[in-house]
Amino acid sequence: MYKIRACSLTLLALLCFSANASPIFYTASDLVDTTAGVDLWQYDYSIGNDTGFDLSAFTIYFDFDLYDFQLSETFPGSGEFFVGASEYTAPDSWDAFVAPDVDILSVLEPGFYNLSNLIGSVSSGTPLLDGFSVTFAYTGFGTPGSQLFEYFGSDALGNPIEGSSFTQLLGGTQPIPAPGTLALMLIGLIAVARQHHARSQYTVDHKEA
Repeated sequence: MYKIRACSLTLLALLCFSANASPIFYTASDLVDTTAGVDLWQYDYSIGNDTGFDLSAFTIYFDFDLYDFQLSETFPGSGEFFVGASEYTAPDSWDAFVAPDVDILSVLEPGFYNLSNLIGSVSSGTPLLDGFSVTFAYTGFGTPGSQLFEYFGSDALGNPIEGSSFTQLLGGTQPIPAPGTLALMLIGLIAVARQHHARSQYTVDHKEA
């Protein structure tokens, strides 16, 4: 079952990088471009857990000013589009989908890659998990970099927990995104939180497609 999680983040959460965060490492690969003017790339992710909690879901955000996805129409003339399953991967034990950015009430919400563990959770200290990837068109300059993400899980008593951090370049040192980029993320994420009902409707449409 597809489940989209609305997020409610503060500016402090965006500006502070938690040392006790769930690490998601990435590599960015420049793909062969098949359409003129469309710069194709692929992120490959490795997911870990250093939080001290059991984690069951992750959402990685794609800034609408930097990323585009190749979209397919639900059916001709419908005006409804989705990101095809060929544009992303995840292990069989994970439910995954990618949602493009959405304009709701004239506010752009960022696209995202949503992951939910189907068989349990990722325990703290688990070795890095591979097999997660997303193909996208990069509209920025240079090489795609770090992304904001959220993680969800539970503590030892079963109470829900959540947190946020930034993906880290595998084998390298990744700076926190510049304040201007953080501000754009904040605007989009506030819109996500305020439009939970609209996002839930998108989930229903996704399941029916």
